[in-house]
Amino acid sequence: MSGIESVAVAKAGLAASSALSARINKILDLLLEKAPAFVSEKFKNGQMIINKGLPTYLEANYAKCETLRTLLRRDAPVLLDDVYVEPKFSIESDEVTSDDLLRRNSLDGCPLLVTGTAGSGKSVFLKWCFRQSIVKGHTYYPVFFELRSMGNDASSNLLDSIYQSISDYAEGFTKAQFNFGLRKGLFYLMIDALDEAPIEVRESIEKDIIEITRKYPKCPLILTSRPSNDLKSWEGFTEAHLLPFDRTGCIDYIRKIDFDESRKSDFLTALTADFFVKHSEFLSNALLAAMMLLTFDEFGEIPERRHIFYQKCFDVLIREHDQSKGRYRRKLVSGLDHSQVETLFQSFCALSYLEGKYNFTSKTLIEYLEDALEFCGLQADIDAVAEDFCNSVSIIQQDGDHYEFVHRSFQEYFYAKFCLSDRSYTLVDKALEVASRIDSKGMLDMIADMNSSYFHTELIMPIVDAILKKTSGTSPTDKPDMVLKLFCDSVGYSPADEVPGLYTFFLSTSAGNVAYKQLNSYVLFYINNNLHKHYQEFKAQIEWPDLLNNDEIREMTSTASHSERRDSGIDVPLSHRNRATLSKMKADILAESIISSLEITSQYMKEDLKKKANSLSNRMRSRGKSR
Repeated sequence: MSGIESVAVAKAGLAASSALSARINKILDLLLEKAPAFVSEKFKNGQMIINKGLPTYLEANYAKCETLRTLLRRDAPVLLDDVYVEPKFSIESDEVTSDDLLRRNSLDGCPLLVTGTAGSGKSVFLKWCFRQSIVKGHTYYPVFFELRSMGNDASSNLLDSIYQSISDYAEGFTKAQFNFGLRKGLFYLMIDALDEAPIEVRESIEKDIIEITRKYPKCPLILTSRPSNDLKSWEGFTEAHLLPFDRTGCIDYIRKIDFDESRKSDFLTALTADFFVKHSEFLSNALLAAMMLLTFDEFGEIPERRHIFYQKCFDVLIREHDQSKGRYRRKLVSGLDHSQVETLFQSFCALSYLEGKYNFTSKTLIEYLEDALEFCGLQADIDAVAEDFCNSVSIIQQDGDHYEFVHRSFQEYFYAKFCLSDRSYTLVDKALEVASRIDSKGMLDMIADMNSSYFHTELIMPIVDAILKKTSGTSPTDKPDMVLKLFCDSVGYSPADEVPGLYTFFLSTSAGNVAYKQLNSYVLFYINNNLHKHYQEFKAQIEWPDLLNNDEIREMTSTASHSERRDSGIDVPLSHRNRATLSKMKADILAESIISSLEITSQYMKEDLKKKANSLSNRMRSRGKSR
C-alpha cells in the first residue's frame, strides 16, 4: 500500500466514527503532500505507512485534553469548554490573546515559552492548544507531552520519551517515521511544565529542548514553565507571560462554574471593582478564585493576609461540610482526626518541598506519606491516608498515575508552617535549604508575616551577626569586594529603563554558594524594606549608588579586570584587582552603607530583645510577690 493510499484508508475509517474524525481529516490532508516525499526518500516500494496509528493517538489525547478536575467538582471531571476562560498574555509590553498566540506560533515556527505562576492555568491552556490545533486544522500533528511523566534516570532523552508517548497509542508507528516527521515539520510539539520535571533530569531536559528547536526548526514548539531567570537566556525563544485574571475574567469564570446559584450570586455581588483590586492576588486564576468562593461561602469574609487565606482554604477542604448548604460530609477514612491530618500534611509538604518534589507517582506518594507518618510519630493505614489526602480532603489531586497538589502554593505555605512549628532545626538551616529557589522569597515573607518576632530573632539576627563577624576588621571603603561578595558574585550597571543614556546599579549571583549569598541578599532587602513596618524608631536604610552616564561606563569598561559588557552596560566580578573600578562605580558607598545598616539592625534588635526579656522577668517577679 502506498503512502497516499494509506492516508485514504485512514480517512475512510475515521469518517464514520465521530465529529472529531472530520477535524483529524484536516491534519491527515497534510500527508497527501508529505507522504510521497517520505516514501520516495527511504521506502520507494511503499511499505512504510506514515500515518499508521497516529489518528488513534490524536483521538486518545483529544479526549484526555477535553476534561479536567476542578476544586468545586472534585469527584468527577468537567468539560474544559464548560469552565474555560480564555487567558491573555504579555509579550514584552504587548498584550496578546490565546488565539493570536497559537496562530503566531504555528505560522512563524518560533519556539514559544509560556510562563506563569503556580495554578495560573498553563497546563489547561496547553490542553486547549492541543484541541484547538485539531479543531482549527493547523496542518500539524499536535503532540501533547507532560514532562512530569519522565523518569528521573539521567540517561533519559526527551525525544525518546515523546516518541514512546505516541507509540503507546499508535501501534505500528516507528521511530523512523517520527524522525522523518520532525525533519519535515509535521509535528506541533506542546511540552508541559518544565518546572515539574524530575529535578534530577531537569538540566538535561533543558538541553534537549534547546537541541530540538535547533535541529528541527520546522516543528512549532510550545513549552510551559514557571518564570525563571535561567529561561530568559534561551536564544530564539519568545516568552509569553500568562496574565492574571482581570475582574471580567474572574466574573466570567465564577459564572461558569457549577455551584449553588444563590451563594454564587452573593459572592459576585461582593466582587466589586474595589474588592477585586484589594484581593486581586487571591482572584488571579481559576483555582484561587474557586478557593476564594469556597472561603467566602464558609466564613462570610475574605482574609487579607496570604497565610490566613491558605489556612482558611485548608479548613474548608478538611472540614465536614454542612449538608444544609448542599454539600455532603466526607469522612476521614484513615481514622486520624483533623489536627493529626493537618500535622501529617505539614510534614509531607516539608519533606517533598525540601527535595524539590512537586508531583508524585503512586509509589513516590506512598513513600513520602510513610516518611511523614514516621516523622510525626503517627500510625495509620498508608492507603487510607492517601485516600484522605486525595478524596476526603482533596488537597492532592490524581491524574492517571500521577498526583499533585491542588495548588502548589499549599506546599510552600505548609513548609512555612513547618519552619515555625518544628524547633529541632534552626530557622537559618531551614531557609538555607530553599534559598536558591524561585519561590523562596514568598515563602520567607510568609514566615515573617506569621511570626515576625521568631523570624527576626532566629533568622535576621543570626545572619546579620554572621555577616558582621565575617567583615570585622575589613574597611568597606578600601575593600568593598570583601563585603559585597557575601551577597553576590559581581556588581555592575545596566541601562536605566526610563532614562536614556544613564545606567543603574545592580548585584548578580552566578556561581559559588548561591543559597548562602541569596539568603544574605534576602535579609539585606528585608531590612531595607520591612523593618520600619515593625519598629517605628528603626531608621537604617541602605544607600544605593547614583546613576552613571555613558562616559563613566566606557571608562570603567576599559579599566576593570575581567569585566563583561552587558546590554551596553558593565558587569564587574568582585575581586581585589577591581577595587579601583569598584570605587569608581561607587560600590564602596554601597558596602559602607550595608555595614552601617547591619550594625544598626543588630544593635536595635538586641536592645529590643533585652527590653522584652526584662519586661517578662519583671512581670514574673510581680506575679511572685502578689502570691
